[in-house]
Amino acid sequence: MKRRVFIGAAAAASAALPGYLRSELSPGGPGAQETKNGQSLGGVPLTTLRSDFKRDLDEYVGFFLSHGIDFERGGFMCSLDHDGTLVDTNKFHWFQGRGVWIFSHLYLHFDRNPRYLEAARKTCDFMLRYFPQDKERMRWAAIVARDGAVVKGHDNDPFGCYFGIEGMFELAAAAGDEKLFAEALDLYLRHYRFVRDPGHVFMTHAPGTRGFNMEMADLEIATQVLRRRDIPEVRRIADECVAAIMDRFYDPEIKLFNELLDGSLNRIPAERTQGNPGHGVEVMWMVMDEAGRRGDAALFDRAKERVLDLLEIGWDHIYGGMVYGINIGQGCFEWPVVKPAGMTVEFRERGEVNYVKSHWSVSEVLIAALMAYERGRNEWAARYFSRAKAVNDKKLSLRPHGYPLHLLFTDRVFTYQPHTMRKDNYHYLRAVMHCLEIIDRLIAKDRG
Repeated sequence: MKRRVFIGAAAAASAALPGYLRSELSPGGPGAQETKNGQSLGGVPLTTLRSDFKRDLDEYVGFFLSHGIDFERGGFMCSLDHDGTLVDTNKFHWFQGRGVWIFSHLYLHFDRNPRYLEAARKTCDFMLRYFPQDKERMRWAAIVARDGAVVKGHDNDPFGCYFGIEGMFELAAAAGDEKLFAEALDLYLRHYRFVRDPGHVFMTHAPGTRGFNMEMADLEIATQVLRRRDIPEVRRIADECVAAIMDRFYDPEIKLFNELLDGSLNRIPAERTQGNPGHGVEVMWMVMDEAGRRGDAALFDRAKERVLDLLEIGWDHIYGGMVYGINIGQGCFEWPVVKPAGMTVEFRERGEVNYVKSHWSVSEVLIAALMAYERGRNEWAARYFSRAKAVNDKKLSLRPHGYPLHLLFTDRVFTYQPHTMRKDNYHYLRAVMHCLEIIDRLIAKDRG
């Protein structure tokens, strides 16, 4: 397919505007700075930002409807080149639950297009039929073939199950499916206990350690569940996750979050100086989201202040974008090879800073900065939102090369890669929908 014809076709899928305009924490407060024009952000009209994000939403949805969803059997196939060519028909466990969540959220909040619900439902059915290998021990296959045959079995990666649970909850809400909600809740509560068993090994996590990423996943799911139903055990999980994130994983000396602690939530000497600022920003907007659900302004402001610190530390002020990692004072450190999930490309870095750039981290900055701006109208939030938007549109966008969507991973200077083996069906789509929701609230408030 010709590239520019392809862009037009991908943009054809339309998503209606988000419906809910409720803000759970009132904006403003001491030190808040308004932009000169209440209808603009960083000098760009809110209506223009809205149009930009809406265009991106249409483009991504159209791309996956045309190329990345198996409507015959169910499931997402994200091994796609820039023009939509299917490179591999296998289905990776992360991408199934992610796709279920995205298309369920799209249906629930943006456009009651039955095609979206069909994509989510068929994927969820496929996922629950073929990926669980041992339901009692939460062992999910990592990769299955298009027909569901196991290609790669369980590999100690809990995130296929995490994303599956998140997708199940959102689909249950979109479809009004009480049975699926009950199934998701049972799986979530058992999975929470399972991943905290000190005897288990997960991916690169040694026995008896706790991962920052697991606290993130559990909190994000808990907030979404609690926004719909007050379930005491889920409330307890949210409390435990917030306490661990804010008080244990965070190191106030270096103003970074460690990615790994021991089983008692104490620092591990070898991990003491390391952190991933982009990941920290992602988790902080989730804490802000939970604070908004609770109406806890103090918690929101704590998380917001840490977002600013992480941006000041982790933003590449020369080329833009978030660095992949920092190891304080370790100028000769050899970073583990970065091999993004579902891709064959590898990145190797040495030094105190790992300068690999990712689209997902820019997406998280967009959400966090816009959430912070909505709460306090702070100048810094508008500034970093604008910076992230510029990197997204000018350095990661594939439109200048005649293709839709964005580069997912690249080097410090954003070198263009003419081919890829993966397209992301989650991070940027999630960011676009969250940003549209916030922008609509800002527009509604400014209009009075």
